[in-house]
Amino acid sequence: MRLNTIRSAALSVFLAPIAAASVIYSDGNFTPGTWGIEITQANAGGTATAVQSAATGNPGAAFRVQTTVYAASGGPSTVWALHRYGTTMATRYEPATQGAIGALTYSLDYRLVQGFGDGHGFTFAIKQGQTTYIGPYTTTGSSGVWRTFLHAGLTAADFSRLDGQPGMPDFSETGQPIRFGFVTSNTTLGISYSITVDYDNFRVVVVPPCPADFNADGGVDGSDVIAFFAAWEAGAAAADVNKDGGIDGADVEAFFDAWEAGSPAADVNGDGGIDGADVEVFFRRWEAGC
Repeated sequence: MRLNTIRSAALSVFLAPIAAASVIYSDGNFTPGTWGIEITQANAGGTATAVQSAATGNPGAAFRVQTTVYAASGGPSTVWALHRYGTTMATRYEPATQGAIGALTYSLDYRLVQGFGDGHGFTFAIKQGQTTYIGPYTTTGSSGVWRTFLHAGLTAADFSRLDGQPGMPDFSETGQPIRFGFVTSNTTLGISYSITVDYDNFRVVVVPPCPADFNADGGVDGSDVIAFFAAWEAGAAAADVNKDGGIDGADVEAFFDAWEAGSPAADVNGDGGIDGADVEVFFRRWEAGC
């Protein structure tokens, strides 16, 4: 075991975080031409339109979406509309150049304008290649009061294909470009009807992966250290934390930079500070098996 090498490299840490900055996509104006719409239908299906609605937003302009679903015999009819943000390269996320995605935070305001019952069903969505993926689902309801739908920490596993086929998006650096948006939907079993809803303050935050959360369990603690060294000793590609193509002491330094910056749990010796002394104590305990 290369414990002395590991310890020497770890103790040379300089406590500087290595995470990249988050990328934010947002729109509260909904200028015509900024948003695209793609409609998917089942059975008799329906239609959907989306326009900028001046001065009805929260505040300012809103994005007014009207869906109409048609009654049909032989089963329910459904119309889904993907509202896709952006038509330029600046509104598209490029994993190959901007980096892998660790998680997404979505938020969107909404209020019913015309309709009844549950209003619209809607869900956050991404389009990667020719495939649309949908995330957590809610309904607008019929109160007419502005509300906010927010989900943080969404990973690729939180999305599934709109067409019902198996699969999830690729958030790695080798994944295809991604556009963000949301999907509205309505279903009927017997009557045709229309629903109109205003949406505002669309916002997506693309959060880079956290190198310190090595086992990807959402926390930064000793289990990440164990998982990292298991991969490092085995020469696994995942241990190339600094992405320089090799697996060596520099990766240990990079990992501990992130680990120490990521959690109060790094204060192993309980002295109120996070520094090389904590790493030394950690390795003594690690060697002793406690």
